[in-house]
Amino acid sequence: PFDQAWMRETFDEFWRGWGQWSTGWTNSLLRPLRPFHFELLSGAQEHPVLASAITNGFDDPRTVYPWWLDEEEARGMLDWASRQERNGFDARDFRSALGQFATGVTVVTTRSTDGARVGMTANSFTSVSMDPPLVLWCPSKRAPSLQDFEASTHFAINILASDQHLLSRQFATPAEDKFAGVHCEEGVSGVPLIGGAVATFQCRTVTRHDAGDHVVYIGQVEEYTNSGGEPLVFHAGTYHATVHHPELAR
Repeated sequence: PFDQAWMRETFDEFWRGWGQWSTGWTNSLLRPLRPFHFELLSGAQEHPVLASAITNGFDDPRTVYPWWLDEEEARGMLDWASRQERNGFDARDFRSALGQFATGVTVVTTRSTDGARVGMTANSFTSVSMDPPLVLWCPSKRAPSLQDFEASTHFAINILASDQHLLSRQFATPAEDKFAGVHCEEGVSGVPLIGGAVATFQCRTVTRHDAGDHVVYIGQVEEYTNSGGEPLVFHAGTYHATVHHPELAR
């Protein structure tokens, strides 16, 4: 029904998934630019990958967080753009090629040392071993919540359902409370378990490996759930739902 509750829920979903980022990006352009903004724009003339990143902000403002709004993050972005060219690859084209490998979408969660809930979207998840039961995921070294995962003994992998694409966006962008409006339960060591996920894996961190601009986390699964259902799929930069192959359909 098109009542007040429906309108509020619809607006809240829009705000969390898109509106707040679009508003923040627009406001930043209406205000006088700060010195680091000019450094970014100047760097874009030398680094095509940075120019593309800024241009993408007009299509999807979530992609410019946090480096367009934070001076320290902006410096990191400039360094990253410079490294991409030294690697000899067109970073955007390389990312596009990697994106041809379809994956599921997860939200990885933990608790900070002060007890706050922490979560981030990741598709760099895979199984490693059945005996012992090991899985891995790979957060970026630039991830704002990386230090929380480094300080924690446990994390949870929450595999999102096909109707949870807004949660994927919500946990992929910085926010004061990424868990706003999200139903969660507590797992091992207090790690948040997201309601509605098709599967969850509660893990103890076994080891971490330095890997370029990312860190490889290997965790031993202590508990898991398997609710089933249709998973959310990510391919070529967009979300998809699973379908049966026409040649295999019965």
